[in-house]
Amino acid sequence: MSLFGDQLSLFSSSALSGAPDLFWGDLDGEDAPLPSPSAPEPLVIPQTDFHLSGPRGLATTWKDRARDNIAAMALLRVIEAEERNATPDEQTVLSRYLGFGASALANSLFPRAGETYRAGWEDIGKALEDASSAAERASLARATQYAHFTPDFIVTALWDMLMARGFQGGSVLEPGCGAGQFIARRPQRLDGRIAFTGIEMDSVTARIARVLFPKQWIRQEDFTKATLASDYDLASGNPPFSNRTVSVPEHRELRGFSLHDWFIARAIGALRPGGFAAFVTSRHTLDKSDPRARRHIAEEADLLGAVRLPAGTMSADAGTEVVLDLLVFRKRMIGDLPGDQGWLETAVVPESDEGRSPLWINRYLLDNPAQVLGQHGWGSSQFGLDYCCLPVAGVDLQTALPEALARIAPESRFLPPAEQRITRPELDGLSVGTAASGADLKEGSYYLHNRVLHQIIGGAGQDVPIRKGEQNELPRVLWRQNDP
Repeated sequence: MSLFGDQLSLFSSSALSGAPDLFWGDLDGEDAPLPSPSAPEPLVIPQTDFHLSGPRGLATTWKDRARDNIAAMALLRVIEAEERNATPDEQTVLSRYLGFGASALANSLFPRAGETYRAGWEDIGKALEDASSAAERASLARATQYAHFTPDFIVTALWDMLMARGFQGGSVLEPGCGAGQFIARRPQRLDGRIAFTGIEMDSVTARIARVLFPKQWIRQEDFTKATLASDYDLASGNPPFSNRTVSVPEHRELRGFSLHDWFIARAIGALRPGGFAAFVTSRHTLDKSDPRARRHIAEEADLLGAVRLPAGTMSADAGTEVVLDLLVFRKRMIGDLPGDQGWLETAVVPESDEGRSPLWINRYLLDNPAQVLGQHGWGSSQFGLDYCCLPVAGVDLQTALPEALARIAPESRFLPPAEQRITRPELDGLSVGTAASGADLKEGSYYLHNRVLHQIIGGAGQDVPIRKGEQNELPRVLWRQNDP
């Protein structure tokens, strides 16, 4: 007997023994295809507000900057089509969007009717057409007169000055926010303690800002028609420069102000008492002979100080030679007496009459010559010879500007921020206004969010305290309140 002759057969006494042709039959599901591997869960990209602490890495030529603009616009389309947040790398690409306000861009890519793109720019113009709709290009063309974004060193210097005055966070209003340069350079230690309301009229620019700052309230609308809250801690930014006057029936007190003056006055009106405003603006806010805008602002706020920058400060970043002023205001508390009113007046620049007439500038700048980081003189403009703040050899603006800002009211301090921030309401996407304007919800309307009653005040939802026993009455109350 072999070694295996007596081996126990497990099937020797069963029906399986000696039945090689036994038919087993089909088992349920035997012919079904094997399940395919489960599809991976789509990657969820968290909401993150973009932060910029170093250089943006802007291209050195205007053609390459135009290509970067178009790359940002094409990426925006992809992100919106996929209904997702941007990755950090994508936000870096979006942050290089500068708009088309620089002369080299505006004159090359937005020809008049019947004209063609500037020679050598045809391929960039075609790429712009591919990355945008006709309506978007029309809006971008209208914005070219305003889209001069602020150089990084100016934004950083303003933030440093505000932090030195005790800014701890709170609600910040930025009219004409562009793609959010001021928001991007916020001090990072303020994250979680600061809420921005950025208002931008151009659709493409506002949508890029929304993707860069998904946790902030970026509103795509005309600031002159916007409904605002009235208790912001800070208003800041670079309002559009234009001598176009604004007349809005709802704000008759601002009628006839130039566009940048209108923005500044309206934003200061939205501050809480004790709030600050810091704006980069055209020299004409201070220098124009008509003092009405300055007088209006002075009715409720004091000019803490100003810094004048020479022509060409924005040429490298924004492609404009305009003379800039940085203005810092504080809205008076109830009972505060007005501060120095000398800034309401203009006066003659000594020894400036070269046979035509003397130059006139704001008295504050004559009384505080150290705040002028250039030299008063004559220069050419689109209207002929006019005032110009001329660069001075050897003056490094990146050093001189922080020093000049540090001299502005160093004893002034922000109040502690209000407990409730002005944030994007949960009904964002619905318009708030009057029935005549076609708004979805009227100012003053009530709505429920997470079973908490809110009322729309200043375009934002605010909690409405109610007694516990009235909770069940809310649906009926809301129906009656919002019934047209």
